Amino acid sequence: MRTMIRMIKRLGNREHGSITLEFAFIFIIFVFFVFLIFEVCRYMYISASVDLTLAEAARITSRSEEIVDYPDLFARTVDEQSDLLSMFIDPDDFTLKITYCSSVSAAMTGNCSSGSGSKYPLAIYSASYRYQPLLFSYDDDDSSISQLLTSLNKPISRRLVYVQEYERGDQ
Repeated sequence: MRTMIRMIKRLGNREHGSITLEFAFIFIIFVFFVFLIFEVCRYMYISASVDLTLAEAARITSRSEEIVDYPDLFARTVDEQSDLLSMFIDPDDFTLKITYCSSVSAAMTGNCSSGSGSKYPLAIYSASYRYQPLLFSYDDDDSSISQLLTSLNKPISRRLVYVQEYERGDQ
């Protein structure tokens, strides 16, 4: 009888390796959350960098004294600004656009021109940056995880309205 009780106790105490299994399950979840936090921080950094790049480039372009090609100056300034932040930002992923408006009401109604900026006191500077997740890749199938990761590939878009300092005239 005693031998039977000893055998039952030995069978009940077989927990060798359970800590290893628990660690393996928890470690995988932990690593996933570390990567997720890194990706969210990277997105926030890129978003703030796009804001800074657009604001600086638009400010420099809108205060240009000489008669220049505003879109070209804007693109060059964005390239210069994004070179400073080149660790995470690729200047080739920017899409830039400038539209010019004669008044605030024209800007509100969308009655603006994308031609020459001459004689237009307002300019709407737009920048769109194509964000791609770094750590989470996906395949082109119809799974829900793939659709979730595809939604992360949306561009970061910003628009600013500036007064063109030297195009105001006597208005």
